[in-house]
Amino acid sequence: MPNKAYAILFVTVSKDDGYLYFPIKREGRRYGGMPQFFGGSKDEHESDRDTIAREMLEESDGKLTLQSGGLSLIYKSQVGINTYSFYVAESFSGSHFLGPLQNDEMARIDRFLVQYDAGNDVEDLLYKLNIQGTEEFYESETCKAFEKAISWSEKL
Repeated sequence: MPNKAYAILFVTVSKDDGYLYFPIKREGRRYGGMPQFFGGSKDEHESDRDTIAREMLEESDGKLTLQSGGLSLIYKSQVGINTYSFYVAESFSGSHFLGPLQNDEMARIDRFLVQYDAGNDVEDLLYKLNIQGTEEFYESETCKAFEKAISWSEKL
C-alpha cells in the first residue's frame, strides 16, 4: 500500500507569532502555483522522517535539512490506497532558503506569518501570497493539512 509523508516547517519568532515555511509548486504541474508541504511517496522500508528528509533536501535545492526531533503529526488520512501523513517540523537547518528554486517540481519557498489565536486560515494564506486557489487545491488533502498546520501553529 503506497504511503506518503509530508512536512511544513515552523519557526517561533515571538510569544505570539511564528512562521510556516513551505514550497510553491511549479506551474505546469499538478497543483501548479499552489502552496505545498515538503515530501512525497515513501520508498520501501523508509520511515516518514526519512521520506521527509530526503524530499525536503531535493525540493529545497539542498538548502534545507531536517534535523532530529521536533516532528509533530497534525493530519493523517486515507484516500483510496494511499495513506497521507502530514507533519509540522520545528527542527531543521538551512539559511537563505526563501525565494526561487531550480528543481523541476517546486518554484520557490515562501512563508506565512501565523499569529496566536488570530483565526488565520487557508484563505488568509492564499490572499497574503497573492495566489488564487483552485477547486482542485481546496478539495485536496494538502489544503486540509494547511488548515491543520495553521491551527496547530496558532495554539503554541
